[in-house]
Amino acid sequence: MIKNNKGFTLLEIIITLAVSVIVITMIGSFLITNIKHYNRIDDSTEIMDQAQFISGFLDIELSQSAGIKKIISKDGISILDSNSGSYIKEIELYTWDESQLINPSFQIKNGKDIFYKSHSELGTFIEDFYVSPLPANTSFKDCSGIEYEIYFKKNNSSYVIEKSINFRNKY
Repeated sequence: MIKNNKGFTLLEIIITLAVSVIVITMIGSFLITNIKHYNRIDDSTEIMDQAQFISGFLDIELSQSAGIKKIISKDGISILDSNSGSYIKEIELYTWDESQLINPSFQIKNGKDIFYKSHSELGTFIEDFYVSPLPANTSFKDCSGIEYEIYFKKNNSSYVIEKSINFRNKY
């Protein structure tokens, strides 16, 4: 007569382990793929959100501006008298507000953060900021508007926003 053991045999344990490893590998690869995809979409959404906010803020300030007071290229050189486009790190505007001339400025610090009036951070992840005067072949000092492109990048996601803005209060 054979005695009935109620335990597992070594073969049953090995088969159970093999099946468990296969199931965990399938679930793990699925989760890792989804996490990477989520992070990529999150990065893309974040830079698009910042691009929209920064662009909206710039559009309001530029359209209400009376002109450009100071514009500094990425190399630290004033390009106010230049008539060609350039990558910039700072732009200061003339704006009329309640009969007083105020000068809002936008600066890119640390190569990626944009600030308004040097203390209010508008956003991050800026790779480049390109501006050119409107109409073409006029200097920034005499232009009636500007065309700008802002390049955003976070990890492997990038986004470009392009706009043309005319100064409403050009004197």
